[in-house]
Amino acid sequence: MDLFDELSARAGEPALGVRLAMRAAPLSFDLLDYVARNSPDLASAYRNMLRYQRLLVDNIALELRVDGQLARVVHSPPPSLRFSRHATEYTLGSLLVRGRALSGVDLQPLSVSLRAPPPADEGPYRQLFRVDVAFGQPCTEMVLDRAVLSYRNIEADPSLYGILERCARERVAALEACSSFLDEVRREVSRLLRGEVPLAADVARRLGMSARNLHRRLHGEGRTYQQLVDEVRLAMAGAYLADHRIKAVEVGFLLGFSDPSAFYRAFRRWTGKTPVEYREAGLSSPAPRA
Repeated sequence: MDLFDELSARAGEPALGVRLAMRAAPLSFDLLDYVARNSPDLASAYRNMLRYQRLLVDNIALELRVDGQLARVVHSPPPSLRFSRHATEYTLGSLLVRGRALSGVDLQPLSVSLRAPPPADEGPYRQLFRVDVAFGQPCTEMVLDRAVLSYRNIEADPSLYGILERCARERVAALEACSSFLDEVRREVSRLLRGEVPLAADVARRLGMSARNLHRRLHGEGRTYQQLVDEVRLAMAGAYLADHRIKAVEVGFLLGFSDPSAFYRAFRRWTGKTPVEYREAGLSSPAPRA
């Protein structure tokens, strides 16, 4: 999200997401695009792109809702997760551009609503969406005629679709199997642990939840935030100590300890050895004590 905002500022392009959506290559989303391209119609193409969105990003927060004769593509991110307007507009615009390419029909939404305030120049928005966009709305959504979903994909291959859809389903299942909630927390802690222990609130924000919800979910797993921080510290300590260019006394500061003695006590409590003993023993990875 920060990258989108920074790119917009440096390029001097306030409608960055819209501009990118109009320039999107038809198969730039890899397997996700190939599944959509070979889906039999737009309904299945859109649903597959949303169903397998985890192949691209953990939280895209889009859903397709069919309401009577209307089909709504709604962007509803969790309140604690900040979305750049450019990312939201790019994602929404990309779905429309892909729908036009897949069906061969110049689709025009019935309406488009965005939470973001109106820009100084609405021209790029009219060029992409072909309607007057309503800005400053309570929700972000693109409304289509439900009949659009029945449009056939002009290049769909039914036999190839079965193979690609199964591949996407298996990849998402593998992601879910190898990336547990505890793994996700450890990963974010390791990303933020650079000389200072990250706050639980900072980790929770990166996971799209509140700190209270983070602690509640950890409690449900029988763990505490501090336990996971210590696990990450232990793993990172092993990697640092295996690098003899880094002094043992420096490792503690890299891991957010206020002084070397605190790190030495913690490491001995975790492993039964001091950092120096561990390094001299040439161990490949520190094993925590029971």
